[in-house]
Amino acid sequence: MRTDSTDCMILHDCDSQQDSQEFLHYLLQGLHEDINRITARPRHLTTEIDDNLSESQKAAEAWKRYLR
Repeated sequence: MRTDSTDCMILHDCDSQQDSQEFLHYLLQGLHEDINRITARPRHLTTEIDDNLSESQKAAEAWKRYLR
């Protein structure tokens, strides 16, 4: 991120509002491109944890799902 912001500073003087808007546009465009590189979306578990389990078993199951 630091090198990207340094590259932007080289492109612009970064001393006016327009330069800051251009920097923000450059930053958001880069983030958008990086996010769109993801080809396989992580699957989310939509099933509920069984209410008949003990609190510690529910916690263990929730933690196991979180780590996936």
